Amino acid sequence: MDRPMLNSPRQFFRNVVVRARPNQVGIPVVRCHAPRKAAPSHREASNGSTVPAFSPAEPAGEPYQEEGITNMRGIRRLAVASATVALSAGLLLTPTASADAQPSSINDCGQGWMCLWTGKNFSGRKMQYRDAGRWQNLPAQAFSYYDNRGDDAAVAPGSGGSGGKTCVDGHSRNSYAHSGVKSVYLAHTGDNC
Repeated sequence: MDRPMLNSPRQFFRNVVVRARPNQVGIPVVRCHAPRKAAPSHREASNGSTVPAFSPAEPAGEPYQEEGITNMRGIRRLAVASATVALSAGLLLTPTASADAQPSSINDCGQGWMCLWTGKNFSGRKMQYRDAGRWQNLPAQAFSYYDNRGDDAAVAPGSGGSGGKTCVDGHSRNSYAHSGVKSVYLAHTGDNC
């Protein structure tokens, strides 16, 4: 079967046939079929005569190669790389669901509340109190707190105010209570500390 001679890169690329069809997972599979240049049937021998291109009498020299992208392996690699980049870009844009709620911050503590967080730097689960005059046990140990009230408060590392009390001025904060807080007492006045 004779193949047409391709004399220029433009002619070569014009004759490349690309067929794309989706595979089982919907990614296009690129198949390229490019006609190859016909190898010369004769060449000039060292003595000036014309001999068959691959005469056993003389070595053929350099193997015949086409210019441009004709290597099927290279084209397949390019197609796979393009599909991978497209798929990766699609996955990066896909929103992900998060089971954990966004952590609270100190700005979430309303005026008149004593807020405590399970993490340091006002992160983690937020617990808030406004009932004054008695010790209140926390459902979880707190490591940061903000008294956003005008009155003082007290915090303790143990239940019911046990384990040593720490006085907290109104409108003051602590971003890391080293021993943790397990109970809180909200005072009715601002002169307890």
